[in-house]
Amino acid sequence: MDRPPLPPFTRETAVQKVRLAEDVWNSRDPKRVSLAYTPDSRWRNRSEFPQGREQIVALFPNDKEKALRQAATSQFDNIVRKCPGAEAQAKAIHDKSQAVSAEIQNALAKVGKGKPSPSKKN
Repeated sequence: MDRPPLPPFTRETAVQKVRLAEDVWNSRDPKRVSLAYTPDSRWRNRSEFPQGREQIVALFPNDKEKALRQAATSQFDNIVRKCPGAEAQAKAIHDKSQAVSAEIQNALAKVGKGKPSPSKKN
């Protein structure tokens, strides 16, 4: 195929167009993905509003970032595997921080600077 199907679409060409778009996204190649959009496209990524293909390409993590993220995840998984109590300890810390946060919100509500936190029932 020389070019993607253009409107008006039939059922077959619409399915073909969707599959082509999926293939581009699944390639995870920032350059290919950006080419699927107009040169002046605007995106929203959390609090960022990139505009244009160059800024869209910059949103995608580069290979070094991916490798670092994979290494950190792998290292965390190894720690959890080697220390069976680590997961339980992490949950206990999380629960304690939630309780402290609720206490702070309630204290602020008493002095008129916030809303009371809903009580957590176990």
